[in-house]
Amino acid sequence: MPKVIGVDPGTTRWSFTGLETGNVFLEETLETAVVIENPHKVIELLKGADLVAAPSGYGLPVKSVGELTEDDLFQITLKKRGGKNVGVRDVLLMMKNERVNGFTIPSVKHLPTVPSFRKINKIDMGTADKVCSAALAIKQNYKDFGDASFILAEIGSAFNAFISVEGGRIVDGIGGTLASGGFMSCGGIDGEVACLKKITKKSLFTGGLKSIAPADDKIFLKPQDNDAVNYFTEGIIKDIRRASVSCSEKTVFFSGRVSMMDGFYEIMEERLQGFDVRATGGFAKTSHASQGAALIADGMAGGGNKKMVEHMKLKNAKGSVLDDIFISGGV
Repeated sequence: MPKVIGVDPGTTRWSFTGLETGNVFLEETLETAVVIENPHKVIELLKGADLVAAPSGYGLPVKSVGELTEDDLFQITLKKRGGKNVGVRDVLLMMKNERVNGFTIPSVKHLPTVPSFRKINKIDMGTADKVCSAALAIKQNYKDFGDASFILAEIGSAFNAFISVEGGRIVDGIGGTLASGGFMSCGGIDGEVACLKKITKKSLFTGGLKSIAPADDKIFLKPQDNDAVNYFTEGIIKDIRRASVSCSEKTVFFSGRVSMMDGFYEIMEERLQGFDVRATGGFAKTSHASQGAALIADGMAGGGNKKMVEHMKLKNAKGSVLDDIFISGGV
């Protein structure tokens, strides 16, 4: 049976989950700052695996890491060579040079199960790690993949994202820069604000809950007349209702680090009237996305999750996140 590892390159920390014969053999977390300073630490963790679900950022149709081109790296990171990177480019290049057997994971926009009209004028419908979290939710909560219809609400340390799943397949997504304000990020931006503020990539990591008020792991236990908490939680509720347009069921699975903070889940249960609110669950101590990535790697390697990967049509992903953009302007 395959020995595989799934990688989640998070904003604040990277998470690694390893599976062998369906059993967990690796549960590791590295601070993102550590990865940037010494990406070799990642390679040390990955060596010895039969197959690795590589850090894939904005995604790419399934492709061997050994075949990645400079254009592929740009599409994964949306940053040109020579610019400041967050570690993903360096790790992928090191995987390629060290001959680590890895593959890229598509984002929501690449998937053939998402109708083409929903992709127009969008790049971030849910990055590759959100596809992984959706895979975990399917695996953990449904015996028959065809019965899996739900909204995945991923509430991360920086961004929020909302993925619509119908019949075990992703059919729509609201990515972090299209969604409501996150714990760190402003989320979707008023076009006029974007023009006046001359928004940059760095700006996308500001304007969230933490920019409005001091925030710690107990923020959701504080009085709910807190504007920052109301801004954050109401935005999540609005996005879940928006995502429900593409999903027949009113089931919501929460994932991501912030969703596990004290008091958050209780707020959602109280305010999401008409929805069945649940936790995604998991089988390891690592992030939901890295667990899902490990499941996908196992399926790609012909392991016990092969049928789920085939059902999700991940191998049929195609195109670019830059397709179907009809907005004029410089890049």
